[in-house]
Amino acid sequence: MKAALIPFTPVLGDVSGNIGRLAEVAEQTEADLLLFPELAASGYLLERLVRDAAVTPRDSLWDPIREISRTKEIVIGAAVRESHCYYNASLVFSGGDLVFVHKKIYLPTYGMFDEARYFCSGESLPVYRGALGKTAILICEDAWHPALAYAVYAAGAEHVLVPSASPSRGFSEEGTGDLSSRKSWKKRLEVYAESFAQQYHYVNLSTVEDGVTFGGESFTVLPGGGLREEPTGESFIYDIVPKDFSRAAQRGGPWQDEQFQLNLRLFNDADISRRGQDTP
Repeated sequence: MKAALIPFTPVLGDVSGNIGRLAEVAEQTEADLLLFPELAASGYLLERLVRDAAVTPRDSLWDPIREISRTKEIVIGAAVRESHCYYNASLVFSGGDLVFVHKKIYLPTYGMFDEARYFCSGESLPVYRGALGKTAILICEDAWHPALAYAVYAAGAEHVLVPSASPSRGFSEEGTGDLSSRKSWKKRLEVYAESFAQQYHYVNLSTVEDGVTFGGESFTVLPGGGLREEPTGESFIYDIVPKDFSRAAQRGGPWQDEQFQLNLRLFNDADISRRGQDTP
């Protein structure tokens, strides 16, 4: 099996044109799974453009993508309209049809972010069986919440896709030239992959919007740890190696003795109402 991480550069608000170019890239890319970034169909800094940029999952604009998906699985970030709500979502096309939609759960409202002003929040985190096996999607900020990473592990996901629109920030203290934002993503996903023996697949937008640079990073973290990546802004096509999972199992790890029911009871017993108060 081959996976392709494609750091797409959308034109802000040009959904029809972006989907057309996404279809061209998808048709030319030979892989079993193609992962495009968060909001690749519209661009990220939509703000009041959300209403015009939102599409429905069954919109005819997706017809070229549906057709190409007869031979490969394609995952694309888009602003999705459903009833009276707009969602930051990832759509999964396979076998000539739309087969899965994940709606972003955690909408950042700090710093430059104001997603909750324009989008509704998703309220479920299902796992689907895709080209790579049992697969989950955590859209950008979702992956910064360990409870969601733990939830998709508990649900049995073998692969976790992380489409992102993450601004580039600062340089690392080591002076290696690696952006601190990129380093933070790698560290976080390496912890998840090593803790839960899953493979994480990350791809970021590659664009500049309103003076904000999105770095176009793409990398995969192997089960049990270990990272493979491509130069920033370039598509990354790589093999999925089953032995990586068996090696992780042989090395062992905390996931092997996990007590889900105990953890759930401990969480339910936690006195959340006292958060931020002094412990007596």
